[in-house]
Amino acid sequence: MSLEKKTNTSLLSKIIYFLFSDSDSSVPLFFHSLKVEDQLFDFTLVRFLVSFLIVIASLFGRYILQIEEINCFAFLILALLLFLVNCINFVIIYPLKQQKEKVSSYRLLINFLLHFSIATDFFFLTIALWLVGGIYSPFQYFFIFHVIIASVLLKPLVAFAYTMYGYILFLLLAVGTWKGWFPAHFPIGAVPTNSPPSGIYVLTVVVVQGLLFFLTSLLVTHLMYFLRESQKQLMRVNKDLELLCDQRKGFLQIALHNLRSPVSAISMHLQNLINGYGGEINSIQREWVERSLKRCDELISFLKDLENLSILEKADLQSESKVFDINELINEILEENQDLLSNKQQEVILELSINPLFVNGIKRLVKEAVINLLTNAVKYTPESGKIFIRTLSKSNKVRVEVEDTGVGIPESEIPKLFKEFVRINYNIPGFTPPPGSGLGLFIVRQVVENHGGNVYVFSKVGKGSIFGFELPQIVPKE
Repeated sequence: MSLEKKTNTSLLSKIIYFLFSDSDSSVPLFFHSLKVEDQLFDFTLVRFLVSFLIVIASLFGRYILQIEEINCFAFLILALLLFLVNCINFVIIYPLKQQKEKVSSYRLLINFLLHFSIATDFFFLTIALWLVGGIYSPFQYFFIFHVIIASVLLKPLVAFAYTMYGYILFLLLAVGTWKGWFPAHFPIGAVPTNSPPSGIYVLTVVVVQGLLFFLTSLLVTHLMYFLRESQKQLMRVNKDLELLCDQRKGFLQIALHNLRSPVSAISMHLQNLINGYGGEINSIQREWVERSLKRCDELISFLKDLENLSILEKADLQSESKVFDINELINEILEENQDLLSNKQQEVILELSINPLFVNGIKRLVKEAVINLLTNAVKYTPESGKIFIRTLSKSNKVRVEVEDTGVGIPESEIPKLFKEFVRINYNIPGFTPPPGSGLGLFIVRQVVENHGGNVYVFSKVGKGSIFGFELPQIVPKE
């Protein structure tokens, strides 16, 4: 006895779950990624608008189009009922929408409200058609619109059930108008005649509308099935890509950790050899060691670029952002990089804004972006050249520019800048591009765009280049 009761309860639970759950194992409830509470909330807002449109349309027909048979009071009652029913939805769904972590426990209630909304829409539409001509009404095709909505939002079998429900309501309206089961409303102007429909006309309309109902539902549900299957496939691909991305990040961390220490140790030992700590070396040995040390420095620079990319991927802009003065940041960078600037006897000219320029962001990342621009200017500017660093405010944006008097960039190569692992083809006689990873400007763009800004460049061969970026300016509260 108890076993039979348990089996029946399980069957009932499965039926309820199938009707009101959006977590079906074969197809999801929706064809897009929005959650059911978001869909119901948007649906509720649209229904509020519809309730107002019913009132406006009835008043327009009665007093503007002069269709005296339109019962404005009945339409007002209908709109009021729809509004009140909709208020129930809004009162329930709005608090749940604000507390998304608790929504899952109310999933059955949310889906019930969705089904209740669609069911009442079919019912209210039937009453509206009855008030404006029944099967004569040109608005009868709104049934097709509701069939499409049900087919888009719901699972195929449930959508067919609503199609049957809507067709039964339409059938009752048609037969009831023909048999005189309820008072007829034929407002001349909205419908072509005030004569009751004949049996042949009713049969024709019922058959045609029935075919339209079910063919529309069949077509839309099949289309939605394929869309949902495509969505599931995309979700699987995205999940695989996320896993692959996590693996790549993990591998990058391991590679950086395992390479940084030995490369630094090799560089240190090579420097010791050059300094003579291991004994005197001849000129050929010194040349070999200097070449090896140069390659080690390039590798260390490349590892630093990869480390910056890794930091950029892990950075939480919202929690780590702070307001800081960009002018103070640039002065700090120049103080820390005197050796970089003095190696080639280059003159650095500061053109900083007189007033502080505040931006909101992760200071160490913005600092790295400025250092990359400055390093590039040093690399591509000849000895005793000039480098200008300027800041200014324009259109609520803070601009940072690094200008050099270097070789410039061919116009055809400018679109390639700021891309990942890109090396520019200068093709300038007598000029050999300095080594690099092709990540510096890419890191600058990533940092700036993640902070809501943009990068730009102006350059001309033989005249130098201007690299800059803009960030939203912050006005600190007094």
